[in-house]
Amino acid sequence: MKPLKVIAISLSFLYASATAQNISIATGGIGGVYYPMGGGLASVLSSKVPSMSATAEVTGGGSV
Repeated sequence: MKPLKVIAISLSFLYASATAQNISIATGGIGGVYYPMGGGLASVLSSKVPSMSATAEVTGGGSV
């Protein structure tokens, strides 16, 4: 029974990696320090990770 579980788990990982993934990176305001960092991270993830689309999203994060 154990080999069957290993095969099932392996197939689920393969399926998950084959589907496209979209993520949003929460940042602060456009004028803050976190927005450019989030944009850079989104750019690297989108270009280097196959089938991933990342975007930086403006939030109220970092404001006091």
